[in-house]
Amino acid sequence: MRNLDFIRKYTKKKLETEPTGHDYLHALRVNNNAMNLAEGLDVNKNIITACCYVHDLIDEKLDPVFKSSEKVVKDTLRLAGFIESEIELIMDI
Repeated sequence: MRNLDFIRKYTKKKLETEPTGHDYLHALRVNNNAMNLAEGLDVNKNIITACCYVHDLIDEKLDPVFKSSEKVVKDTLRLAGFIESEIELIMDI
């Protein structure tokens, strides 16, 4: 079982006050758009949602105050129940 709420809360905590537009609300919009695009497709929506939530956390454009290390993001994904092959896929996207 993947705990997407755990990832969502982590992302919200890290990005809630991020000022450049790559904030928590951006992650929610990205996820909403991705779910619309995935409608009717045979895809792993847990992987897609996790990608949407964490995609900016390790991005170099993010101010270091808001950024997370790859290790922390991977550890967070593990705590949320993702297995190593899923984590590598999420990190590659």
